[in-house]
Amino acid sequence: MAIPLRRLLFLLLSIVLLLILLHVLSMPDFSWSLPLLTRIHYRFDLDSEGNIPTWYSTVLLFAVSFCSLGISVLSYGHRHSQKFWLVFSCVYCYLSMDEAASFHEYFGNIFFFNWVFVYAPFALAFFVLCVYHLLKCGNKTLRHWILSGLIVYALGGMGCELIARLYRPLPPFLYKIEVIMEEGLEMTGSIIVLMGCLRELIRFWSLERNKKITA
Repeated sequence: MAIPLRRLLFLLLSIVLLLILLHVLSMPDFSWSLPLLTRIHYRFDLDSEGNIPTWYSTVLLFAVSFCSLGISVLSYGHRHSQKFWLVFSCVYCYLSMDEAASFHEYFGNIFFFNWVFVYAPFALAFFVLCVYHLLKCGNKTLRHWILSGLIVYALGGMGCELIARLYRPLPPFLYKIEVIMEEGLEMTGSIIVLMGCLRELIRFWSLERNKKITA
């Protein structure tokens, strides 16, 4: 399985930078914005739903879920690893659906307080589970990719959101920066986790191929 991971990483991060750039350039309050970009601002608005940045984030999260499921299938001889990656896949499948359908906004309305406080206990439990498994498996490279990606994603998805809510209302300029930081960190964190999953998927694929060759 030959996947050019460095090139893929550069490509995915470049798309994030491009989306941020288009978001900024299409803002109506920039006098130097091109009229065409201003008219299509909604399509690239990081603070809106159902547009291109939302679709990209959804695809990244689902790609992590799909790769994790593949690792779970290929690690059928390692029971604990198989269960962990299956849980990992389910969590990211939910995050993908949440990104597309904005479930967290509904939870915030139901419980009458910010969704961050609803998600925080589950996010902490999931992070502890990941730390436990990744320390136990002994793969330092995988551990660094997955944990750093989870931290970056949490800083964007929950950290920036919490700051914006606690210090509401933020001045317009700071709010725009907060939106860029939140969405940029979320997408970057997903990409980092995806790179870790792809490396592990390639490793298990290679092990499985070697077994068939030697059999």
